[in-house]
Amino acid sequence: MGNDYHEDEGGGIPGWLYFILIYGGINVVLYLVDAPFLLIPIPRR
Repeated sequence: MGNDYHEDEGGGIPGWLYFILIYGGINVVLYLVDAPFLLIPIPRR
């Protein structure tokens, strides 16, 4: 385990970049999944 918090100086990916990629990817997947349902009116009873 790293003994220091700064572990991303050795050519690694910073934590904020991971956060943006994961969060953005989830948002894109949710948008692609929900887009057809948002465009098509769902019949409610």
